[in-house]
Amino acid sequence: MRSTLLTLLLLLPVSGHARRLTMAQFLATASKDYRLRNHEELTDYFKNARTSTPYLNRIELRAESDFDRPRQRYELRVYPKGWGETRHTRELTEVTDQSNRLADRAIFNSALQERYDLLLDHLELTGLLDLQRQLLAVYNDRITVLRRKSASVPDFDVTALLSAENQLVDKRLAIIRLQNRLTSIRHRMALIAGHPAEIAVPRDDLLPIAEIARLARRARRVRPTRDIDNIYLQRRRVRVKRADVRYRLEVARDRDYLRFFKVEFETDRHDQLERAFTVGLALKLPFINPDRHEANRRKVRYLEQKLRLEQERRETSERVISHSRALLRLLAQQKVLRDRKDRGDAEASFRRYLAMDGIDPLLLLKVKESILEGDIRLTEIENAIRKRHVALLDVLGRLGQRPLRNVISRRGEVLP
Repeated sequence: MRSTLLTLLLLLPVSGHARRLTMAQFLATASKDYRLRNHEELTDYFKNARTSTPYLNRIELRAESDFDRPRQRYELRVYPKGWGETRHTRELTEVTDQSNRLADRAIFNSALQERYDLLLDHLELTGLLDLQRQLLAVYNDRITVLRRKSASVPDFDVTALLSAENQLVDKRLAIIRLQNRLTSIRHRMALIAGHPAEIAVPRDDLLPIAEIARLARRARRVRPTRDIDNIYLQRRRVRVKRADVRYRLEVARDRDYLRFFKVEFETDRHDQLERAFTVGLALKLPFINPDRHEANRRKVRYLEQKLRLEQERRETSERVISHSRALLRLLAQQKVLRDRKDRGDAEASFRRYLAMDGIDPLLLLKVKESILEGDIRLTEIENAIRKRHVALLDVLGRLGQRPLRNVISRRGEVLP
């Protein structure tokens, strides 16, 4: 691939000079994504939130007065938690914190993939626009040649000119559509960068297609239960663990066999302390089953989460196979087009015809059109390969793997 430096100029109606960013610097803005900042507030809240009092549900202080005689009674009543309730409450707090941290990583993963897609879309559109404008020039030249022929050839077929003019109009409309898409992508990239920016994307710095092909072949041999541990499976496993802990916590709450313990003090017996203080407790008989509706609901929820985890594993395996097969199909198409381009059949014919005297200019333009159309198809397929490569890395759990690296770069530099 020829060495071409594409500068992605992102324009916003704000003052100030545009900063120059590398691909890695633009990708690193994923850590400042607004979705991530909003969710981090929730994570920090749960992290710093006060936890429940261990071992005790509540403590009550009761007081009674007798107006007929000077007597007052004070009672301190303690309600302990169920057997194991404190331990499971602590486990629920830990697993909730783990779930929130994984949610942060999932949001970061999504933001990072969005930036990869924007970079690749911008790269594709700028390349396509350049090729389409060259093709537009070919169509203009064809119309010029046809108009000259129409004036000099008596039996000229005017439908050929009309067809060429229609092609020209269609190509102009196609270019406008590409420009609209490019403007939208530039605007989105500028919003993400937080300021007007120039992002340099050297084509020679992109990961070679051959490297992507090797990854696609290796992915077909991946064992889903052992080799794949992406953020989506990690979150699903934590959901299963949280549902299990909630069920165990609900069961522990029903084990409050010691309902309460109390200490009483009566003021009219203060001169006899052994009579002034009394103690008591209340026990719940374990063989009397209370309403277990909530515990049963928690158990059903836990089993549902286990089923979803198994479904997620199967779907992940299918996505890996689907992405790898799609990559191999795209790579096969790219090889056909690349081999044709490398052989240079069309380019050689064009140069040979160009050197001939008296060659029909329409034939030269047809050969040039064929070359450009091949380059357009090659650009589209190579961009589809790179986007599918990023999606495959995401499913394999390597897109957000630490240390973070630029996975579409040949050098694979660490993100700042």
